[in-house]
Amino acid sequence: MTVHAVDVTGVDGGESLTRYPWQAGDIGLVDRGYNQPRVILDLFARGVGVIVRLNPTAMPLFVRSLDADTFNPTATRLDVAAHLRAQSSDTVSLAVWLRAQ
Repeated sequence: MTVHAVDVTGVDGGESLTRYPWQAGDIGLVDRGYNQPRVILDLFARGVGVIVRLNPTAMPLFVRSLDADTFNPTATRLDVAAHLRAQSSDTVSLAVWLRAQ
């Protein structure tokens, strides 16, 4: 739990996970400005984990069956708010797909 890199930019710089020197085994804990599906998928492929506060409009998730190992193009987009309202417990786990355009 140590900070490895900080990048301070001017007004022309935006939030991006591509600014940092990630290595396999790293885990990024980031805010909703980093809801960047393509970058998160690329990092995942390199063995980097990303924990992000979800902005469902910026990063849609799709319902995934537990036994599925490839994305189904007919997968239903997850309505996060409706799904959470229907829950009765404090902890919810749900398998989802993350997809980039």
